[in-house]
Amino acid sequence: MSWTRYAARARSSRRGFLRGAGLGAAGLFLSPIFRRLHAEAQGAAAPKRLVIIIEGNGFYGFSRWDRLTMDAPRETAVTDMASELPMVASWAPWRDRVVALHGLANKQGAGQGAGHRAHYYALSCLPYANGSQPGGPSIDAVLGRTLPSDDVVFPVVRLGADEGGRGLVPFNCSTARGTTVASQFDPRAAWLELFGAGAPDAEDRAAFAQQGLLLDSVHRYASSAGARLGGDERWKLDRYLYSIETFERRQAALVARTEQLMACAPDAPGAMEGTGLRTALQFNNAAAALICGLTNVVVLSIGPGLTTFADWGFGGRHSMGHGGGATEHRPGGIAGLIENHDMIANEAASLVTQLEAVPEGDGTMLDNTAVVFINDNGEQHHAKYDTFPVVMLGDFGGRLRSGGRLVEYPNWKQTGARGLAELWRTVAHAMGATGPEIDGFAAGNIGPNDDLLPELL
Repeated sequence: MSWTRYAARARSSRRGFLRGAGLGAAGLFLSPIFRRLHAEAQGAAAPKRLVIIIEGNGFYGFSRWDRLTMDAPRETAVTDMASELPMVASWAPWRDRVVALHGLANKQGAGQGAGHRAHYYALSCLPYANGSQPGGPSIDAVLGRTLPSDDVVFPVVRLGADEGGRGLVPFNCSTARGTTVASQFDPRAAWLELFGAGAPDAEDRAAFAQQGLLLDSVHRYASSAGARLGGDERWKLDRYLYSIETFERRQAALVARTEQLMACAPDAPGAMEGTGLRTALQFNNAAAALICGLTNVVVLSIGPGLTTFADWGFGGRHSMGHGGGATEHRPGGIAGLIENHDMIANEAASLVTQLEAVPEGDGTMLDNTAVVFINDNGEQHHAKYDTFPVVMLGDFGGRLRSGGRLVEYPNWKQTGARGLAELWRTVAHAMGATGPEIDGFAAGNIGPNDDLLPELL
């Protein structure tokens, strides 16, 4: 991507980069990237960033939850394990920044599809509302409302990859009880929404502008028609209009940053056949959105539900969950699922590498970022949600403790059990997010949800 030429020039001197960028004093304040670098030169703290990778069909490679019968957490080095955790191979260059967590309870109910999926449990840590709707806001939405947002266009960027490339799909995220929020599963549509204002191709820029024109027309018509409504209908229309106005403000903010987007956007996606290729493209979109300063929070729903990664040679995650699914090129069963985890982690490694190439403060953007890998179905195929294993890379500049460790917690039946919601609140506090929404995150859930996780602090 074109950002690398800026990163290479910047490595020698942050202040030298500012002087050499050739944008002049006004240019520095037109671009979030250069404003951020200018702030660093004045000693301001860099923002903290979170990337959540959430996949489906169960997270394998950890011991059985019912073997965690101790009454206190225990720690081992990742390198001391008999068989390495998924993605440790792909994340080997950053192993000292990795921490794996096992045993965090999140039993919010039976899920859906006979234990095949629990769309909202992992990020909201609440039971379903009305049988299938989210029980409350997901952690990404809470962070998007809580973290400072003056220098970002999108409080949260939500992307996804599956075999269909289906466009906007509500899957793992929610803004409130009963209110889902969609992720963009089409890499090209995501690219156009994020970077279309600075696209080198005139047709792409026109397509981006057309989105704004269409919504402007809808907004005018809805506002006129709304004058004849009252009560609940008017309230629903007002919410709809607010959504349009939010989109229009984001469009305007992106247009104002056209030159910046031209400098740091990735190339437009070409062919997009196959879940694996879409996964790679979405990680590239996510990295560029962070580097361009468009957001500080990203959710990537990769292979949710029962997605097949046929273009990577796999025989189907559902089949592998039942012990089958072997192909000429890939193993089946648990071995196949673990290999699939690692291939997704390998694509995440490309994002990590890009962040590590961008100077920030006395280090790089990676120093102020954490990447959290989790599964929306907990510990296994046909899950009972006894534990939601997590592997995390990064520590927000030392605010979290990683150190190449595996931390295992007592299972939910034992004294000393801890909950997934406590992890999310620990992450939020490390990012500097505070307030009632953070302190009360997942309040009323089927615990534990009492405190922060001291093993990470």
